[in-house]
Amino acid sequence: MVGTRAVRDAARRSELSVVVVAEDATANARKRMHGLLVEPGIEVVACGTRSELGRSVGRHEAVVVGIRDRGIGLRIVGEAQGTAE
Repeated sequence: MVGTRAVRDAARRSELSVVVVAEDATANARKRMHGLLVEPGIEVVACGTRSELGRSVGRHEAVVVGIRDRGIGLRIVGEAQGTAE
């Protein structure tokens, strides 16, 4: 899912494994997400710009993207940390 509201709602329902936040997200955007993203089992990774993140999900820009699938989420975390195979 894409966008702050959709990601927050999914986090409340414990549906996420990973949240990708754009590296150029505003401090306000990060603050809005912080309280929900400390949930156990949800990894948070900063990756790419809003434009890059948006293009990866078929949008012009995206500040935050939630990933439900654990396998895909782990792959994204690995790529962001430079440890993917």
